Amino acid sequence: ASGDRHIAGLTDAIETELRLKHKQGHWIWVLDRGGIVERDADGKPLRLMGVQTDISKQKAAEAALEQVNVRFRLALAASGTGIWHYDMATNKSYWDARTRDIFGLDADTDEVSGGLWHTYLHPDDKEATEQAHLPTPGSDKVTASQY
Repeated sequence: ASGDRHIAGLTDAIETELRLKHKQGHWIWVLDRGGIVERDADGKPLRLMGVQTDISKQKAAEAALEQVNVRFRLALAASGTGIWHYDMATNKSYWDARTRDIFGLDADTDEVSGGLWHTYLHPDDKEATEQAHLPTPGSDKVTASQY
């Protein structure tokens, strides 16, 4: 399909992932890339050239990562835990559906204003919690606190 679209002039190159049978009988994943290298006087393709790269290890890693993600999502759902992160450069927070549910928010987006969570803090916890969430200069440390 990618080759047909390329020959028809709809794409600049051919790039397709497919499975091919190895000479030893097993199937491997291949990335097939190529393009037209010669045309006739009317611009019609005369010759294509391409390369194929074995991407079986990459595909296996992608499948393993997807399995980890599935298990993570199941564990997260079973625990009732919400996930959020804060982008300091944009002052935006991103809350998943469970986090929004914990705070009683109905929203169609994960993005919320950076300071929204502060408005939900109990007055007795506000100062200590805000201090606990301040980044330590030069540190990548993850912060954990209960409030």
